[in-house]
Amino acid sequence: MAPISKKLCGRPNGSKNKPKSTSRSICQPIESSVKLVTINVVSGKGIMETILDVACCDHVSLTVLNAFGMIKNVIICNPPQGAP
Repeated sequence: MAPISKKLCGRPNGSKNKPKSTSRSICQPIESSVKLVTINVVSGKGIMETILDVACCDHVSLTVLNAFGMIKNVIICNPPQGAP
């Protein structure tokens, strides 16, 4: 009769819990192209006029994320049809 081979379970002899190597690429931080700017609109000057002046002088595109303050006068151009 042939000897019965026993199937081994678990790790083979001599194996250890070795830490996995990390293959992270370490990159230098990229300088952001977004710049935070505060624009103060002086009394008597238009809000859009001030924003356009800043954009034209600095040759940049602007996005208004937040605005606050009191507005003294508003002129609505091209109101929608049927507006009172």
